[in-house]
Amino acid sequence: MGKRPACVLYCVVVGLGKAFMNPLSNILAVGSYAIVAGALAIVLPAGLGLGGGAAVLVGIGFFVVAGLAHWQLLRGRELLRLQNDVVELSVLEQQLRDELAASSERLRMLAKSVSALDVVTNREVLAEMRVLEDMLLKMERRRQNAETRAVENPARSSGQFLSPPAAAPAAISSTVPLQTVSAALEENRVDLYLQPIVSLPQRKTRFFEGYSRLRDAEGQVIEPAQYLSIAEQAGLISTIDNLLLLRCVQLIRRLHHRNRSAVIFCNISAHSLRDEDFFPQFVDFMEQNSDLAGSLIFEFSQETVRSNGEQEWAQLARLAARDYRFSIDRVADLTMSFDELAARNFTFIKLSADSLSSRVDELGATLQSSDLKRVLRAHGIDLIAEKIEDEAMMVELLDFELDYGQGFLFGEPRRSRGPEEMSREGAKTARHALAG
Repeated sequence: MGKRPACVLYCVVVGLGKAFMNPLSNILAVGSYAIVAGALAIVLPAGLGLGGGAAVLVGIGFFVVAGLAHWQLLRGRELLRLQNDVVELSVLEQQLRDELAASSERLRMLAKSVSALDVVTNREVLAEMRVLEDMLLKMERRRQNAETRAVENPARSSGQFLSPPAAAPAAISSTVPLQTVSAALEENRVDLYLQPIVSLPQRKTRFFEGYSRLRDAEGQVIEPAQYLSIAEQAGLISTIDNLLLLRCVQLIRRLHHRNRSAVIFCNISAHSLRDEDFFPQFVDFMEQNSDLAGSLIFEFSQETVRSNGEQEWAQLARLAARDYRFSIDRVADLTMSFDELAARNFTFIKLSADSLSSRVDELGATLQSSDLKRVLRAHGIDLIAEKIEDEAMMVELLDFELDYGQGFLFGEPRRSRGPEEMSREGAKTARHALAG
């Protein structure tokens, strides 16, 4: 074969080789085509009698055709790959659009929730300010009345900020002065403490009982035993009950915003029940917020219930008409009408563990301990054993088939987080939601 055809073949091989030289498979393909083209250029002159130039041209033609066919195949594969990539990108784009739309909706709902929470929080703050302002006005009026009485009868002046009603000073057993209690109320240093009430025998928390605790100027907790006597004599129990109710309502509202629920037993004292200023306003407020009926249970002592007159029962009937439920505690005896209690919407009765385990038969002449649960269940009243302090006491109560239990065995009263703490947590949760 002459040098010139060989050079032409070489140039064609090199040119096409460069076109397919990137991947290794292309290099091998071009090499195989070149080998076949060279073989044709050598074999054809001897076998078919073609001249050297014609043989080279045949070999080049084969190489070119084979190379073009290979290139077309590669192009088809590349086109198919690109089409698949376009389809995948279209799917990803749609997924991104869907995620963006979902994220936008979440942000919109979050913004709406935050806005609604701000409105509700502002409304609650304003309501609390009005309640506190009303309390302070009442306290100021009482202070002025006390000063007037002290001026008119100096012999009765005790130098206290609020003069207690007629009562023997020796009966006062409080360990804190009245000024400390009054200052705690004026400066809104009243905390809500919650103790769990559990179902038995599962011991799952079902309810909470709310207690109020005061704090002095140094932040030290003032227990009820330290202030109740002086607060009762000074007429401040209604104020404390009002603040306790306000704290319970605030907590329930915030839990509802977080899609959580809680049922709180809220104690109402005889002083508050008979306070002609406080209790009618309290009932008005609860009627206006009847959506809280499933979350608040008002608790009264047996002595308070027994001393109720027509006016008190009429006010409780207004609450019962709004589906508010009641509980009775500090039961001294069981000689009471369960029919009447059930008719008045009393759905819970509390008995101390000591009374149940040792002297329940002494609490009612016509009721045996083995019949207690059956009788209560027949009237739709659940029994709560309170003041269960240890496992030994719990074992003694197994035969009563109790509905619920309460006491230090299941948890001691703990301070509920205040509005400021819960607001900070809400802001933190919102930031995390936005970041996610």
